[in-house]
Amino acid sequence: MTIPTDIYASNWFITLFCNDLPFDMTPSIIDVYLLEGNKGLLRVALGLLSLLQEDLLEMTAYEDLMVFMSHPSAREEIFKRVDQHSLLSKTSTFKITNNLLHQLERLH
Repeated sequence: MTIPTDIYASNWFITLFCNDLPFDMTPSIIDVYLLEGNKGLLRVALGLLSLLQEDLLEMTAYEDLMVFMSHPSAREEIFKRVDQHSLLSKTSTFKITNNLLHQLERLH
């Protein structure tokens, strides 16, 4: 199953994840953005998806997955369980190059 990234990611990037992640993570996410720019935000998105991998794979119906990814209220309980340290540690495992960013920009 493929979910278009604009269903969920555009809101994540526009709000710097503040609408989805627990409020106490907001300063850390803003720090990542100020230090790394779009590379940092992409790393946070990949880290978040990586931490949610099990929950996402358990959703077998495409409709359930679409609702989960497109409605912040549908994922609120799961996002409350996201640990800030785990998320930020996970983000450092992704290497984002300028070339990759340029390729992604050309897609949109």
